[in-house]
Amino acid sequence: MCLGEYDISESRVLEALATAERIGDERGCAYAIQYRGALAMVRLQLPQAQRDFDEARRRFRKLGDLDGLVIAAFEQTFGAALDGDREHAWRVSGEGLAVLDSAPGECWTRSYLLLYRQLALWQARNRPADAAAGLIDAADDRAAERERLGEALRLKQAVDDQLGTGIALELLAWSAAESGRCEHAAWLLGAARTIWDRIGCSLCGMEILQAEQWTAAAAARAGLGDTAYEDLHARWASLSGAAVVAYAVEDRDGLPGAEGAAVARESTAPRGRARTAPGGLTHREREVAALVAERLTNREIAERLTVSKRTVDAPVEQILTKLGLTSRRQITGLE
Repeated sequence: MCLGEYDISESRVLEALATAERIGDERGCAYAIQYRGALAMVRLQLPQAQRDFDEARRRFRKLGDLDGLVIAAFEQTFGAALDGDREHAWRVSGEGLAVLDSAPGECWTRSYLLLYRQLALWQARNRPADAAAGLIDAADDRAAERERLGEALRLKQAVDDQLGTGIALELLAWSAAESGRCEHAAWLLGAARTIWDRIGCSLCGMEILQAEQWTAAAAARAGLGDTAYEDLHARWASLSGAAVVAYAVEDRDGLPGAEGAAVARESTAPRGRARTAPGGLTHREREVAALVAERLTNREIAERLTVSKRTVDAPVEQILTKLGLTSRRQITGLE
């Protein structure tokens, strides 16, 4: 699902559900329904996703399957966050965290619950209606969000969860860009980019989240200028995950000294370089570039990819900048 192969995922989930129903496997049914909800979620069919998650959690409670219950809780929290439903995300994640109180050493699920609670807050805070209604206390939210994300990031590092670490770095970058901390945003985005290149996906391929990523990058680039932004972005993309996480958790302004950077680079040497996309482009940017090469307009590209035009505008500009081009007509020969 994270790679966007939704049709294949759907056929397998439906086959698993049919098999579980045929042999009377209640636990198998619950997990299949949960995965069906996750598939609906990444397709942004959010009402259907919430219905499936509700049903899966009901079945897990009946079975006494606490592992299934908390996993469904963090996925449902994610779905509520994508929908900007802070209250629902808070309630479901709170139930999941309460279950985990009996497992104090558990890191993986707890960290996702913390991350997606924060994502829900972010999405709600950026809804004008919620802000106007006084539902969001921006000052209080910003004061606490770095602490929450720092905790989630530490937990992710403890279990070497690359996807979760990337999401945490992205959220920290968005917050930094929103607060005008452009240097901070640039290096966090560079560090997250390394993870996305390594694992072969970015933010689960979701348009909503990719739009936030591009908005943060555009804000940081505007504040720093292209040269400074690219330097910070590239420099931090070469550092070790442990060094990046340590510095991100400290949340200091400015940049580490040369000694710290040298140590970080040395610690990455045995691992080799992370895989990078041709021309430094992400998978989505290469996809957009190929359509630009076909002389499609941004609106036509958006229709082809079934995304909004806003989601295409930002990456087109980034493609030109990364490739050192001045006109979209120069984007040719990309695969």
